[in-house]
Amino acid sequence: MPYHKEWKRVVLITTLIAGVLCLNYFTLYRMTYEHAFYRVLSYVPLILGSFWFGIRGALTIAIGMILLFFPYGMAHWHGFSLEDFHEILEGALYLAIALILGVLVERERKKHRALVEAESLAAVGRAVSEVAHDMKTPLMAIGGFAAQVDRALEGEDPKR
Repeated sequence: MPYHKEWKRVVLITTLIAGVLCLNYFTLYRMTYEHAFYRVLSYVPLILGSFWFGIRGALTIAIGMILLFFPYGMAHWHGFSLEDFHEILEGALYLAIALILGVLVERERKKHRALVEAESLAAVGRAVSEVAHDMKTPLMAIGGFAAQVDRALEGEDPKR
């Protein structure tokens, strides 16, 4: 991937992460519906990062989001209430989704590379087959001419 294109993708993902975190941090805690929506928005950079950068990108984004969201979670900690347990499980789910997406993207890329290699080998095979067929015609003519000359010459002829 060209460096310039990769850099744009990194900037976009970083901007998305910063936006989601700002929305979470600067929205009042009691606005639960908005926070639920922001948690769903946090999956967008994860999905983009896994598609663009594979498992390494997915894990980097997931761990980064968890670490950046950690101070917010600690500021609103209720002494391990049911809501806190839900937040911990959601973080684990976020990490699991990152792993699954990363593995699936890497597997798909590997299949694509194998398919491209198989197609290029098939193209080389077709080209070699065409060359062999094209070379067969003049060789057959030369062989036929040599057989005619061989039959026309006597057994003791020095030209033979």
